[in-house]
Amino acid sequence: MTLRIIHTADWHIGASRNLPNYLKRQEDALDELTRKTKKYEPDIFIITGDMFDSNTPREEERCLIVSTLTNLLVQNPNMYMLIVGGNHDWDKQNNSMLDSIDISYKIAGTRFKVVSKETEIVKIKKSNFLCIPCEQNYTKEKLRKIVKKYHKGTSGDFYVCMHECFKSFNDLGKQLGKESLPKLSFVKCWMLGDIHKHQFLLDNAWYSGSLLQTNFGEKPNKGFVLVDDGEPTFVRIKSPTKLVTINQGDEVPENCLVKYRITDVSSVNKCELPDNVVMFGSDIKPAEVDTSLLTDDVTEGLSEFLATKFGYSKKMQRKSVEYINDLLNT
Repeated sequence: MTLRIIHTADWHIGASRNLPNYLKRQEDALDELTRKTKKYEPDIFIITGDMFDSNTPREEERCLIVSTLTNLLVQNPNMYMLIVGGNHDWDKQNNSMLDSIDISYKIAGTRFKVVSKETEIVKIKKSNFLCIPCEQNYTKEKLRKIVKKYHKGTSGDFYVCMHECFKSFNDLGKQLGKESLPKLSFVKCWMLGDIHKHQFLLDNAWYSGSLLQTNFGEKPNKGFVLVDDGEPTFVRIKSPTKLVTINQGDEVPENCLVKYRITDVSSVNKCELPDNVVMFGSDIKPAEVDTSLLTDDVTEGLSEFLATKFGYSKKMQRKSVEYINDLLNT
């Protein structure tokens, strides 16, 4: 049966809380996703894990997820929604945070389904969607046996939706995972979550990648996958406030948030840098710091400055103060 599917994953709502207006960036990305979903009018909307970032989400983060799902369902009254659990979707008590969302959408009836704990097949429009929540322990052969087991006795197209790390690459080109996917001719598509770089593992298997940059190590080429009868197309989301890393001496770009990589700390006046420089990276050794520039009261107000200007946690504030004091005492 011909189906149009939107596949997305790894929203990580609540990530990068140390950045200014972090939630507005995520809201902008979800708004564009909602607009494009309305434009493409998919039969099914699939999220393969990690809607949340933290196991202690703030109320406004949870509300953003709920309002987005609500808008998607209301604006697309004929669309089914299928959500598969990821490794970030669990709270401190080892309860799936997706279960509370599932309860919220009972009114949607069979149009809304969450698979958060145990593997199961969901039948939608005569097609079979094998949903495998994250376990992070699948070998190629183990997965082959599981998929064959669930495929046995089914009729219609067969899809696999799961959140798992297979042999792939991140945005920095580093190889991740050791196991590869099994090649199974009866699987129409493998729709995967967990790795944030969009990429194909097989002709019919891909990571949609994350919806937006969740940290400065990711590139801004983000979006989702539109699937027409098994044929995938990557659809980019206009990056909401890009995260850019530059080296000391480079011109600071506008309309983005910048991580400034320092090579000579003695020549940097952070207060004179633009406001969009929000993070610093440095490989400076203590011996390279000109301690003659330091005074006994150099740490006065440092904690407050680090918290308000750069969003440092209390732990990082304390470590910074200790580091400066150690320099003064050498």
